[in-house]
Amino acid sequence: VLQRPVLLEGEGRWETTLRTRGVPVLRFEGKGACTAMVRNFHIEALDDSKECSGSSAIEMKFKGSSEGEPAIVGCTVKAAGRWGTCIHASGSAPQIIRSRFSASKWGIVLVDAAGRVEDNELIGLGENAIVLIGGSPWVHRNIIGDCGGAGILAAA
Repeated sequence: VLQRPVLLEGEGRWETTLRTRGVPVLRFEGKGACTAMVRNFHIEALDDSKECSGSSAIEMKFKGSSEGEPAIVGCTVKAAGRWGTCIHASGSAPQIIRSRFSASKWGIVLVDAAGRVEDNELIGLGENAIVLIGGSPWVHRNIIGDCGGAGILAAA
């Protein structure tokens, strides 16, 4: 759980793996985490339970807040299971840049969030690559392919 303005940085390019089973790998929450950054990690949320429900690999819980720009930069992210989501963010203005998302049901789900989703690769997802519900994020120069649903789904 990230609750302060910190920088978590992996060794080299994806040589450091953060992995959990059935729970989120990283959770940003609280006012202090609005400026936290995670960079250069391989992040995996696994689920080998009988139900295989899955979870979000990364959660950003800032519902009702428009402050801060928590960032995910240069990471590879996977989330297994029926509800596996690479990033689920609510509120704030997340910066999701130069990362790879795969092997999940959904790639990035933003709810009432601003921020930007730029230069990412979203490949081999079970449903939608990017889901935008409310908010006003800037989505630019992303590569989307081999998804079971729409590349980008936007709802008011």
